[in-house]
Amino acid sequence: MRDTDHMTEIDRVLRGQATGRDDVVRSSWRRCVESWGLDPTRPSPAHVVSDAQLRSHREQSERLIAIARSGLDALFRQVAGQSYVLLLADAKGVTVDFLGDLRQADDLRGAGLHLGADWSEPLAGTRGGPGFSTSLPPH
Repeated sequence: MRDTDHMTEIDRVLRGQATGRDDVVRSSWRRCVESWGLDPTRPSPAHVVSDAQLRSHREQSERLIAIARSGLDALFRQVAGQSYVLLLADAKGVTVDFLGDLRQADDLRGAGLHLGADWSEPLAGTRGGPGFSTSLPPH
């Protein structure tokens, strides 16, 4: 789906018009715009917690990270060499584990694809949500 098509669909949802989306997605889009003030026509900047906050999130998520790590490692081996990154976020939406090509660190950081990025709905919307794209610039 092109960005303009996506924006048109979001606009239709916000005006109460029917779309092919289910109630969960429509509610998410409305909440992101109406409750959080997010603008689907403008990319939102990456939000990153401080180093101290990241340490706290990681400490609270030690068990989650340990359990998920083998699955993340296996999945990353399947997508290695394809410029993908894998992120694990805690219940608050903060990225607590990362697998990716560190040679792209600057681009990844700018897109919020690194440790400590805060993907909570009030800051980033819902990833199925109001069209906020997170993509790396073309090389």
